[in-house]
Order: sequence, then structure tokens, then C-alpha cells
Amino acid sequence: MSSHTRGTAIMAALWVETLVPLVFLLLRVYCKTRCEKRFGLDDLLLIISWALCVVYTACGKVAVDNGIGMHLGDTDPARVVDGIKFFYLAATANLIGMPLSKTSFCVTLLKITATKWHRTVIWFIIVSLNLTMLMMIVITFAQCSPVKKVWNAKLPGTCWDNHVFVYYAIFAGAYSVVLDFALGTMPYFMIHKLQMNKREKLGLIVAMSLGIFAGVACAIKTASLPKIGSWADFTWHFGDVLIWGLSETSITVMAASIPFLRMLVRRSGTKSSLRSLEGNTYQLHSKTRTRTRFISGTGEPVRIYDGNTSEDNILSEDAKSGIMQTNEVLVEYDDRGKEGNFAKCS
Repeated sequence: MSSHTRGTAIMAALWVETLVPLVFLLLRVYCKTRCEKRFGLDDLLLIISWALCVVYTACGKVAVDNGIGMHLGDTDPARVVDGIKFFYLAATANLIGMPLSKTSFCVTLLKITATKWHRTVIWFIIVSLNLTMLMMIVITFAQCSPVKKVWNAKLPGTCWDNHVFVYYAIFAGAYSVVLDFALGTMPYFMIHKLQMNKREKLGLIVAMSLGIFAGVACAIKTASLPKIGSWADFTWHFGDVLIWGLSETSITVMAASIPFLRMLVRRSGTKSSLRSLEGNTYQLHSKTRTRTRFISGTGEPVRIYDGNTSEDNILSEDAKSGIMQTNEVLVEYDDRGKEGNFAKCS
């Protein structure tokens, strides 16, 4: 029977999709605690989203242990009921965690724009995506009466036509794909006119657009949904749905974390350069201070930062819906210690 199960492969994929995002999330947390000393709502939402990835994987483990990933003819019918039940519970966790991960990224975007149409689009995405996935949960458990008939078709009761569930699932998946690509293009419109080094600007736009890959994963999953109601060997095919179902959330958590990792990479690179220069100069230690103002929608300066790049200020927790403009750059030289301005982020 072991030769007819994909349980090990399915669980390996689920744990990779759970643990790899954890690495990116921990690095994001490290960067924010070392360089900003504070968390925001976007951080909290992303942590909750990842926690739901763990719930998904745990439910997936129970589903696999009870026949999901095996050919239907090789399963124990009594156990398959529990397998299907935990398959749906895993899907429910993902239907909450996936929109939360995208909402986290939307909250980050709201911090860096004061443009009305940007904010309107972002809020529309937040509200519509969460409502769409909430309705998917409602349909999943309301389609049969009693609800246990959802995962145990042999129970007496009634169910809606299966096409209702399948068609709405296809719509929800397709809508999520569209929003992934929309969120992937939003950073370009927000950042391309800012006063930044072109290379830094391009790097930041690319880093903030990686959520497009989540859309690709969702598209692959959605492409399989039209057949979900006609699979004779459904326990076998549900294994693929389990894997691709978590991929979108997993990629979104990573994509939402990567822009913040650039803070650490850039500071580490600059610190290494300074140390290299110290060995080849007259021990003259530099101090560069960039005075940057964030201008509110009324034109009033609302924040001044010293010692950070414009890119860091864009992603900073203090960037409250402002447009960054560089007013002046002051370069001073003094005999500071080797840690320089990078001590708190080392």
C-alpha cells in the first residue's frame, strides 16, 4: 500500500512551504527590531498569516494520515471521512491566512502613499478580497445540511448542486490571481517618481512586486478546480490541491518580507565598505547624515529622518502616508568609532 501513497511527498512539500516563509519572516522581524525598534499592523497580520500556515500543515498531516494522497481503492473508507474533514479544515485556515497575508502587504503600501486613487484601490482590494474569501468559507460549510455531510456523503441530508461550490471556488481563485498581479504593479506607480538613486528605486520596485509569483501559484491551483467535482479518485487528486493551496500564502509571506530585508543587506554592505576603507585611508571615519522630509497631503513636513537612506524611510514604520522628498544632504567627517551609524543595525 505504501507504493500507492504520496503522503511523504505531500508532507515534505507542506513543511517546505511552511518553514521557508518562517525564515523570511524571522529576518523581517530581526530587521525591524534592530533598525526600527517597533512593529506595525502589517507585521502582526503577516505573523498571524504564517501561524495559519502551521494550522494548514497540521490539518494536512491528519488528512494525509487518513487517506488523502492515496488512491481511493487503497484507502480505508472509515478513515477517508476524517481525511476529507481535515482537508476542508486546512482549506478554511488558508482562506483566512491567504487574504491576511495580502492585507499585510496592502497596509505596508498604505504607509508609503498619500495619492487618493492609490489608497482607494488598496482599500478596495483589502475589503473585496477578505469578503470574497469569507464567502468561500460560508459556501463550503453551508452547502450541505447537516454540515457533516460536506465530508461524509453517505449521511442522510441534502446538499446544493456541486456546481455552486465549484464555480464560486473558480471565481475566488481567479479574483485572487487578478489582485496578486494588481498588487505586483502598484509599487511601480508609487515609487517610480520618488527622488531616489535609479538602481535603488528599481531594486525596491522589484522587491515589492514579487507577489506576482503568488498569483502564478494561485493560477495553477485554480486551473485544477473545474475537475474537482468529477474526480473518481478524489483522494489522490486532493493531494495536489493541498500542495498548491498553501503555495500562494507561502509565497505572499516571503514576498511581503523581502523588501524589509533590503535594509539589512544594504546596511551590511555599507558597513563592510567602511571597514575596508578604514584599512586603506588615514583612519578618517565618515559620518553621512541625510535629512529627509516626508510631505503630507497638505504640503506640511511631518517627519524628519537622519542617518537612513530614502529607501529605508519609505519602508519605515514612521512613514505615515507621505511622499518622500529629499531637501538636503549633509556630509560630516569626525573621528567616530568603527561602529559608526550602523551600530544599532549590526
